[in-house]
Amino acid sequence: MRLYDILKNDYLFNNAQGIFYRKQKDTLIQLHPTGTSKQITIAGKKYKACELVYLLKVPEYQIGSGRILAVDYVHPTLETVILKEPVISILNYKKYFYYNEQTKVFKRKYSFKGKNRANTTLKETRNNAGTLTVTLDTDVEIQKSTLVWHWFTDEHITASTSRFIYIDGNPDNTEFTNLVLNTVGSCTTNFISPIRLRYMFDVDSVKGTLLPRYPAKIFPLDGYNIISMFNHTVGIHRILYAIYHNEYLVLKNPEFEIDHIDHNTQNNSYSNLRKVPKYINCRNKSLSKHNTSGHNGIQLFNEKYRVEIASQYLGLFTTLEEAVQARDLYTAANGYHSNHGLII
Repeated sequence: MRLYDILKNDYLFNNAQGIFYRKQKDTLIQLHPTGTSKQITIAGKKYKACELVYLLKVPEYQIGSGRILAVDYVHPTLETVILKEPVISILNYKKYFYYNEQTKVFKRKYSFKGKNRANTTLKETRNNAGTLTVTLDTDVEIQKSTLVWHWFTDEHITASTSRFIYIDGNPDNTEFTNLVLNTVGSCTTNFISPIRLRYMFDVDSVKGTLLPRYPAKIFPLDGYNIISMFNHTVGIHRILYAIYHNEYLVLKNPEFEIDHIDHNTQNNSYSNLRKVPKYINCRNKSLSKHNTSGHNGIQLFNEKYRVEIASQYLGLFTTLEEAVQARDLYTAANGYHSNHGLII
């Protein structure tokens, strides 16, 4: 008979207390784990209590084929035992450890052999460069700032493709709010939280100004003010809108555009920015420099006024007033902004 079947038929496991009982006639005899490995005897053989609990949790598990971790080896429960992966890496460490945001240290979720117990602090050391590192597993040390960054963002950052700027200039201050990631190579980030943006920039919502708190330069490009961050160039109006409205800043392929309502790309005040789809943004543009009539969507054509809006031909009109009226009726019915076509 399989060990799993023996456990189900001849024994009772109280999951709430993490205790095994042997069924004997009309009574239950409690089994007490003994030794450093906390073993109990089942059908004449000794097994680790945590392995037996994991077997109940995963019937196909083969005893001895892996290392079972438990929060409490003496009284393990179905919810507090797991099978350890061969290597604890930055991609799977959240199963085993957690970050205490009050004490700013990483702690174990599970007990390990020796003196290591659940809720104890992971070992921190310094590498040859003097950088704080955290020991996750045998021969696995991760830069603490990298680990903190990953904890909050779930973004995998490797030491060879990243470096951090510490806002307060102290590399020992690895708090998430003190980290700004500068990337090289192919390692990039795409979503920047408003919390992080507020730590990266000083903002005046009335004047619409933004001042970096880290080494960076704002420069003009095509009429906009641009800044380079995380291997991307991004308009400061996009950063300001994200901060104003407590939204994530999307660096690559944003779904929405940020429209300057008054067409003045230097006016980045709160009241002048709105988030719209691209087609809506196209419905609030300044008058084209190629326009010959002085009115958006209206061109002189054989001494008449030709009206065409976004490739939609509306006809030829004898007078400018008729053309403007036709244009205005169309734009009002199709969601164009009142400032569309104005020179401001």
